[in-house]
Amino acid sequence: MTARKTVIFILILIFSIAAPSSVFADTPLNLIGNDKSYPLENHFSYLIDNSGQMSLEQILSAETDSEYKPSAGRTLNVGVTDSACWVKFTLHNPENSVRDLVLELGTSTINSATLFIPNSTGGYSRKTTGDMYPIEERDFFHRKPCFSFQLGPQGTETLYLRLKTNAILETSLTILDRDHFLAGLPVEYLLLGMFYAAFIVAIAYNIFLFSSLKDFSRLLYVLYALIFCSLWIFIDGLWHMSGLSLQTFDQLTGARVANAGTWLTMVLFTSWFFNCRRNAPRLHLWFMFIAAWSLINIIMICILPLAEYKTPVRLVWVVSIPSVLFCAALFLKRGFMRARYFLAAWLLVLLGAAVIFMDMYLNIIPSTFISRYAWRIASVFEIILLSLALADRINELNRDKELAQNRALEAEQKLKEGLEEIVTERTKELKNANRKLKLLSQMDELTGLYNRRYFDLSLEREWKRMQRSKEQICLMMIDVDHFKSYNDTYGHQSGDTCLQSIAQSIRTGAGRSSDICARYGGEEFALILPSTDLPGGIAIAENIRMHIEKKHVPHTTDKGIVTASIGVAAITPDADTSPQQLVQLADKALYKSKQQGRNRTSYYAEAQDE
Repeated sequence: MTARKTVIFILILIFSIAAPSSVFADTPLNLIGNDKSYPLENHFSYLIDNSGQMSLEQILSAETDSEYKPSAGRTLNVGVTDSACWVKFTLHNPENSVRDLVLELGTSTINSATLFIPNSTGGYSRKTTGDMYPIEERDFFHRKPCFSFQLGPQGTETLYLRLKTNAILETSLTILDRDHFLAGLPVEYLLLGMFYAAFIVAIAYNIFLFSSLKDFSRLLYVLYALIFCSLWIFIDGLWHMSGLSLQTFDQLTGARVANAGTWLTMVLFTSWFFNCRRNAPRLHLWFMFIAAWSLINIIMICILPLAEYKTPVRLVWVVSIPSVLFCAALFLKRGFMRARYFLAAWLLVLLGAAVIFMDMYLNIIPSTFISRYAWRIASVFEIILLSLALADRINELNRDKELAQNRALEAEQKLKEGLEEIVTERTKELKNANRKLKLLSQMDELTGLYNRRYFDLSLEREWKRMQRSKEQICLMMIDVDHFKSYNDTYGHQSGDTCLQSIAQSIRTGAGRSSDICARYGGEEFALILPSTDLPGGIAIAENIRMHIEKKHVPHTTDKGIVTASIGVAAITPDADTSPQQLVQLADKALYKSKQQGRNRTSYYAEAQDE
């Protein structure tokens, strides 16, 4: 039982593989009277003439019958080729009256189309059209190649169609009742008018906005819409209808240039719309590369035929579409809400193109008005959605502006509310800064002690204070022994280090916060000791002198180390004395220490003479 099922399955599989050749076998098209339009899919076969020189007699010969390929239920599509293509189809008129028929080609960019129609003499009448021939020579002033012919009553005739183009050789083939064809023209051109009107309105509206807003991305949108619209004009055959095709350039070249120009302006518009130069620099560079590539394509299209230059053009499509979609998705993820219009526009275009492909080339879906015009409908929605995206971009800018204004008002309100507090805080900071500045102006930069100016002010201040309190004030003058010799021997940098060490010893010996240590000048220092009598001053002086001596800073003197001489004086200030007298006494005591051999402490008190 299992083996039987296996055999049946294999037979079904073989039959399904072989089925297309029988299912899609080309049969005569029966023109039933109730129908007005007859697609030729399933009813034609074709032959590729690689030489392009085959005559009708050769085509009619029996040798060529085996070379025909069935349509397999699809529209004619042989790709980009320089060869001619012969199409054979048979029509049967079951009625008792003559049928006035029209053969309509679905593609307007066919360079040359010749229909061979059987005549009453047993031969064939010839009709030729295409965009290489004036529009006036067509049977109808129509944008697509079409042929008018008759089919006799109860007649069956085989017709031959020779096609040649420099573009992709693909087209649908439809037989229509002549009256039905003519009756459908007003509706067809009305729909086309509505289609192009949407483009014109969007372009005019955005030109007006650009003139007032000066937004460069809006100008790029206008250029994109104009070039995209021109692409449709070439595809629809309207350029040939204008009569300019034979005088300037043909529809195919125009369509190819417009196609490359569409991608050029599209990537530029995308980059400027999202400000990729600032928001996504690498993506901006990638878009500039695609734009340069598209520009090169435009130049090469004008030089080389499609058969020789098609891959770079197709690659731009393959690269650009994912890049634009990725950019829109990226900025939508980043919170750019206008990107949703942009993404929807391009997804619609892709959907429309997919529907056309499934209808015309794969025959996956039924051919209806919606499927045949899906790409056009999607294109209109794309233009509208992109215009809405630009409008939303302006709305975002306005919202950002309004938000910035609200924040400014809030900041102004907070500033007013906290102005007094801010002024107080700033005043306090200014006072602190002034205090620090004043302190810096009172300090000696090298030693970190107070300078001579501060010493003078402090002595005057403390003198008056001691005068009021009837207390003694002690002054100590300190001089580094043989410091000039030290500088000459060890250098000024070592001398600076030595002075810093002396200053540290003085600061350590002073002890009280009220004591004022100052650099009096050069290697000479001074120490003001408020509320200190002479014995107390002498004790502090000896402590400082010994502290300096114990550091054992090397020197070339007999002692072998750096030492200091100190003079101490103490006075109880009154109306008959002055600070200068105290300085003189301390200075005399210092001189006395030097006279007695240095590295010692001498003193004077009150009215003691030298």
